[in-house]
Amino acid sequence: MNVVVDTTVYDAEPAGIGRYVRRLLDAYRRLFPDDSVTALSRSGIDWPGIRGLPVLRSGAGAFERLAVEQVNMPRLLRRLPYDIVHFADYRCPLLTPARAIITVHDLGMFRYPETVTSGQRRLKQTFTRASVRRAAHIIVPSESTKRDLMEWLDVPADRITAVPHGVSAPEPFDGPSPSFAPAHPRPYFLFVGTLEPRKNLVRVVQALRLLYDRHADADVDLVVIGRQGWLYGEIFHEVERLDLQPRVLFLGYVSDVERLEWYRGALGFCFPTLYEGFGLPILEAMAAGCPVITANQGAAAEVAEGAALLVDPTDIDVICNALHQVMSDTDLRDRLRRLGAERAARYTWNRTAQETRSVYEKVLAGG
Repeated sequence: MNVVVDTTVYDAEPAGIGRYVRRLLDAYRRLFPDDSVTALSRSGIDWPGIRGLPVLRSGAGAFERLAVEQVNMPRLLRRLPYDIVHFADYRCPLLTPARAIITVHDLGMFRYPETVTSGQRRLKQTFTRASVRRAAHIIVPSESTKRDLMEWLDVPADRITAVPHGVSAPEPFDGPSPSFAPAHPRPYFLFVGTLEPRKNLVRVVQALRLLYDRHADADVDLVVIGRQGWLYGEIFHEVERLDLQPRVLFLGYVSDVERLEWYRGALGFCFPTLYEGFGLPILEAMAAGCPVITANQGAAAEVAEGAALLVDPTDIDVICNALHQVMSDTDLRDRLRRLGAERAARYTWNRTAQETRSVYEKVLAGG
């Protein structure tokens, strides 16, 4: 099978969707070496074992990427021999090529429109609507996102396939653990995710303040890993307002290996997100042996089922209580580590690649 994949969402410092594309293609190459895979990529990105075709400069922003996708890619695809073309980040060209598959990761722009800028909201809503109408098939990472597509955009169930993301347990990231170890003076909770409103980090900060106020023995910090996304100013304002600057550490982007060590060193992973299409950091934490606190709704609850402390993400008091439980109860932490490892073992990138190829076969057969 000749497959073309738009990988331009992947850059030198990938967030969740970029990591999905990378892991998917790494596993696909291992499992299906007889398939010919071409990655339409940013310049300077290496794809071992896969033909990389640079179509976008390395530092290009969102609108330049959109222009390349909408104008250049349809022309290029008319010249490329392919059986399937996969657009891995919610949209495809309006001049949609034949046998085009898209991955729609979430419908946050519809369900929580206030958590993105007005420009992002208009762009994402417009292109998502157009793309799900034009695509031959739609891949989503969870049953929760499948239900959202059916409810919000009236997409028939037989045009959507849920293909979960994966994590490689027990070593979920590239390379062995090096000499790097988190140099942090106190116990800490960890948060991993792009800094944007629906990740709910403001309430995590408020719950931390409440934890200090209620419990004199709460000598714990919060470590935040993730790039600045949009509408993140309130996060920093709240840290300052609550006088938490010395206790909240913002690391920005860190490498895979460093992120793994921060997971392993944490008391727990606190991720009471308002909305996710999947929630890859939940699995990463579980695979790394880090107890998980996450939301009791949507894809987060679906992914973490039975293996995490689930909380109402809108209730600061409940989040605070969960932090205290994990901080003070060694038996609970041990139980969550064990259950998390068992849960993470069910999700592998090999499974993701196999089920993705099944979608390719279905579309190629005209299904």
